[in-house]
Formats: sequence, C-alpha cells, structure tokens
Amino acid sequence: MDYYTFMQAMGNFGFPIAVTIFLLVRHEKKLEHLEEEVNHLSKPYPKTDEEEK
Repeated sequence: MDYYTFMQAMGNFGFPIAVTIFLLVRHEKKLEHLEEEVNHLSKPYPKTDEEEK
C-alpha cells in the first residue's frame, strides 16, 4: 500500500474510528455502573415482617 492510499484511507476512516473510540471510552463508566445495578437488581430482597404475615 503506497503512502497516498494509506493517507486517503485514514482520511475516510480515521474520523469514524476516532469518534467510536471516544464514545466507548466516555460511556465505559456508565456501562459498568449499569452492569452493577442490573446485578444488584437480580439479587432477591429479604422479606420484611409485614410480608411474612
């Protein structure tokens, strides 16, 4: 692959790749937090005294 073809490919695909990486890094914490909350919701809640009656 010559230099011109490489630079043209980077120009065509570089911006979408950069935006994708930016969004993945930015939203990684939110996804981790969401995963923790889903795991928390999947655990059963203990019964209270009122529910046992």
